[in-house]
Amino acid sequence: MLNKPKIEVVIHEGQKVVDSYTLYCKMGLHIAVYNRWVRNARNRGGKDIDWFLNADLLKLNRRIKARYYFTLDFARAMCIKDRTKGSNELIVFLKEEQNKPLNI
Repeated sequence: MLNKPKIEVVIHEGQKVVDSYTLYCKMGLHIAVYNRWVRNARNRGGKDIDWFLNADLLKLNRRIKARYYFTLDFARAMCIKDRTKGSNELIVFLKEEQNKPLNI
């Protein structure tokens, strides 16, 4: 049985989203390459469609300047793109979370 990864799913502007930095860490990718990874993610997705700016995320860790909310669909796409053991588990988790009803 797979260990379900723990990643917080929050509601932002009526959509279920996850923190990009937390997603990156749970995927098991190297921390030093996060800025390049998130820049590529921004270029791949559309602002306010796939990823969202949020000032509260930046307050969590001021050293990380590029921190966004990703929609669950977009987060799954990023997990599929970067195949790791962690991302394989996250794909299933994010799909299950997406199918749950939205509780506002």
